[in-house]
Amino acid sequence: MAAVLLALGVNVLASAIAAILGISNEWLLLLGLSMVFLAFALISRKFIEKRHVKRSFEGLFAHRKNDNALIKIPRYDFSESLTSCLQSLFAENEAMKKLWDKEPLSEIHDYDKESQKAYIKNVASKALIEEAAEYYLLNRLSMHLSGFFSKLQFDDDLLKKFGREDIPSVLFKNRFLDTFSKPMIERPAFVDSVMTDKPSHGKIVASFGPNNARFEFFELVLPREARVTRVSERRIEIDTPKFCLHLEVNFPGYNKALPAGFEKLYLGEDDQLSLSVYSLEVRISVDFNALGLLTRAGWEYHMWLDSFIASFERRFAYDSFFETIDWDRAMTVARVMGVHAESSERHW
Repeated sequence: MAAVLLALGVNVLASAIAAILGISNEWLLLLGLSMVFLAFALISRKFIEKRHVKRSFEGLFAHRKNDNALIKIPRYDFSESLTSCLQSLFAENEAMKKLWDKEPLSEIHDYDKESQKAYIKNVASKALIEEAAEYYLLNRLSMHLSGFFSKLQFDDDLLKKFGREDIPSVLFKNRFLDTFSKPMIERPAFVDSVMTDKPSHGKIVASFGPNNARFEFFELVLPREARVTRVSERRIEIDTPKFCLHLEVNFPGYNKALPAGFEKLYLGEDDQLSLSVYSLEVRISVDFNALGLLTRAGWEYHMWLDSFIASFERRFAYDSFFETIDWDRAMTVARVMGVHAESSERHW
């Protein structure tokens, strides 16, 4: 009602001003068209800016050179998952463990004497880290989608569930996803338990076997018309009626500096020369459908996007992790307690 009254009032004022100034109808038409065009230009510019959203998150992980193993960073979900996934893959596939040991992360940096430039080698362990990070990203998305569509009432006819057989281009380019989501009946580590303890109802979502062997049910619940494809080596596209989502993992092989004292006080690592910390980037970009933004119909099936990005940032981004553990305050307390203990020993 306020908008209608405002529009009528502006129209009356414009007519009165035109009559007072004696402006001809031709000039009024030209002026009106110019203003309408300018208004549409401003709206279109804002509209186009909101159609494309790009977010980039940086994570990190620690590697010990002496035994060629990842160091789990407690309470950091990405680090804990990355370490566990590698152990689970090696438990079922000795060839992957041999590749990891033959081309370790410690050999990722090399130097060309002729050009006198340092460069990153594409060692086997680098590819495994990229695939493990991609599996972490896809698994988090799978769990988030399952939780989102199970909490509210949605029409199953408007949803589609993408399993292993529906995304071969994604599945076979990721050894972690291919191994962990393979049916338990087809895997030596689980076949005995499946044959003896068959569940009477429901389905097994996750299970751990001998030597940390892992099974995790994988499924992407998406709007019915969605499509999931791999567009490049480490870039996955999820195209829905409202937007096109791109998920990309980038591991350039660069080292990352940890806060002072973190290695010894939090990780318990005294040999800092053997410790290497690497950064890893996950890029999430969204291209919104122009027609999809003009209507509210169907958006309830796409409202998981914001909550997924926020949830992933909390679990993956290293700055969110340090904020969660409040490392600055913890370091201050550690220094104060250390100084207090030292002064007490001197006094005694």
